[in-house]
Amino acid sequence: MIDTTNYVPKHVIGTCNCDKYKLSLDNVISFLLVGKILMIQCPPPHEELFSNDSTRMPYLAISHVWVDGLRSTIEEGLLACQIKRLTTLTKQLTLDGAFWIDALCIHAVKDMRK
Repeated sequence: MIDTTNYVPKHVIGTCNCDKYKLSLDNVISFLLVGKILMIQCPPPHEELFSNDSTRMPYLAISHVWVDGLRSTIEEGLLACQIKRLTTLTKQLTLDGAFWIDALCIHAVKDMRK
Protein backbone atom coordinates (compact mmCIF):
# COMPACT_ATOMS: atom_id res chain seq x y z
CA MET A 1 0.00 0.00 0.00
CA ILE A 2 1.27 3.48 -0.88
CA ASP A 3 1.45 6.16 1.82
CA THR A 4 -0.14 9.13 0.01
CA THR A 5 0.84 11.64 2.70
CA ASN A 6 4.56 10.93 2.24
CA TYR A 7 4.57 10.11 -1.48
CA VAL A 8 7.68 11.15 -3.39
CA PRO A 9 7.83 10.95 -7.22
CA LYS A 10 10.53 8.61 -8.52
CA HIS A 11 13.28 9.54 -10.93
CA VAL A 12 13.98 7.19 -13.83
CA ILE A 13 17.50 6.64 -12.45
CA GLY A 14 18.16 6.81 -8.71
CA THR A 15 21.06 9.24 -9.12
CA CYS A 16 18.97 11.73 -11.13
CA ASN A 17 18.23 15.10 -9.57
CA CYS A 18 16.18 16.79 -12.30
CA ASP A 19 13.44 19.38 -11.82
CA LYS A 20 9.76 19.01 -12.56
CA TYR A 21 8.21 20.17 -15.81
CA LYS A 22 4.84 21.89 -15.61
CA LEU A 23 2.29 22.98 -18.17
CA SER A 24 0.80 26.45 -17.97
CA LEU A 25 -2.18 26.13 -15.64
CA ASP A 26 -4.03 28.89 -17.52
CA ASN A 27 -3.48 27.08 -20.81
CA VAL A 28 -4.75 23.77 -19.42
CA ILE A 29 -7.82 25.43 -17.90
CA SER A 30 -8.61 27.14 -21.21
CA PHE A 31 -8.63 23.71 -22.91
CA LEU A 32 -10.77 22.14 -20.18
CA LEU A 33 -13.34 24.95 -20.14
CA VAL A 34 -14.19 24.37 -23.80
CA GLY A 35 -14.20 20.57 -23.49
CA LYS A 36 -10.99 19.95 -25.42
CA ILE A 37 -8.53 17.19 -24.67
CA LEU A 38 -5.01 18.43 -24.15
CA MET A 39 -2.04 16.49 -25.47
CA ILE A 40 1.59 17.01 -24.59
CA GLN A 41 4.81 17.02 -26.56
CA CYS A 42 8.38 17.37 -25.34
CA PRO A 43 10.48 17.52 -28.51
CA PRO A 44 14.29 17.36 -28.50
CA PRO A 45 16.27 18.67 -26.75
CA HIS A 46 13.51 17.82 -24.22
CA GLU A 47 13.83 21.06 -22.29
CA GLU A 48 10.25 22.30 -22.55
CA LEU A 49 6.71 20.93 -22.57
CA PHE A 50 4.24 21.96 -25.23
CA SER A 51 0.50 21.48 -25.09
CA ASN A 52 -1.86 21.34 -28.03
CA ASP A 53 -5.39 20.39 -29.02
CA SER A 54 -5.58 16.62 -29.33
CA THR A 55 -7.51 16.85 -32.61
CA ARG A 56 -4.35 18.07 -34.38
CA MET A 57 -2.42 14.76 -34.38
CA PRO A 58 -2.44 11.20 -33.06
CA TYR A 59 -1.47 10.81 -29.42
CA LEU A 60 -1.28 8.12 -26.75
CA ALA A 61 -3.26 8.25 -23.52
CA ILE A 62 -1.31 7.16 -20.45
CA SER A 63 -2.80 6.49 -17.05
CA HIS A 64 -0.03 6.66 -14.50
CA VAL A 65 0.58 4.20 -11.70
CA TRP A 66 1.68 5.68 -8.40
CA VAL A 67 4.12 2.86 -7.71
CA ASP A 68 5.95 3.80 -10.95
CA GLY A 69 6.68 7.25 -9.51
CA LEU A 70 4.31 9.18 -11.78
CA ARG A 71 1.74 10.54 -9.31
CA SER A 72 1.12 14.23 -9.94
CA THR A 73 -1.31 16.95 -11.02
CA ILE A 74 -1.08 19.98 -13.29
CA GLU A 75 -0.16 22.09 -10.30
CA GLU A 76 2.69 19.82 -9.14
CA GLY A 77 4.26 18.95 -12.48
CA LEU A 78 6.15 15.79 -13.37
CA LEU A 79 9.86 15.01 -13.17
CA ALA A 80 11.71 15.92 -16.37
CA CYS A 81 13.37 12.49 -16.56
CA GLN A 82 9.94 10.82 -16.51
CA ILE A 83 8.67 13.16 -19.25
CA LYS A 84 11.71 12.38 -21.39
CA ARG A 85 11.21 8.63 -20.86
CA LEU A 86 7.53 8.88 -21.82
CA THR A 87 8.39 10.95 -24.90
CA THR A 88 10.93 8.35 -26.03
CA LEU A 89 8.44 5.52 -25.53
CA THR A 90 5.56 7.30 -27.28
CA LYS A 91 7.75 8.26 -30.26
CA GLN A 92 8.06 4.53 -30.95
CA LEU A 93 4.28 4.44 -31.55
CA THR A 94 3.42 7.92 -32.82
CA LEU A 95 5.50 10.03 -35.17
CA ASP A 96 5.40 13.14 -32.99
CA GLY A 97 5.62 11.48 -29.57
CA ALA A 98 2.43 13.21 -28.47
CA PHE A 99 0.66 11.94 -25.35
CA TRP A 100 -1.95 12.70 -22.73
CA ILE A 101 -1.19 11.68 -19.15
CA ASP A 102 -3.53 12.08 -16.25
CA ALA A 103 -0.61 13.09 -14.00
CA LEU A 104 -0.17 16.31 -16.02
CA CYS A 105 -3.52 16.89 -17.69
CA ILE A 106 -5.96 16.57 -14.81
CA HIS A 107 -6.59 19.53 -12.55
CA ALA A 108 -6.54 19.06 -8.77
CA VAL A 109 -9.82 21.04 -8.52
CA LYS A 110 -12.63 18.45 -8.57
CA ASP A 111 -14.99 20.46 -10.82
CA MET A 112 -12.30 20.57 -13.51
CA ARG A 113 -11.57 16.82 -13.26
CA LYS A 114 -14.73 15.88 -15.15
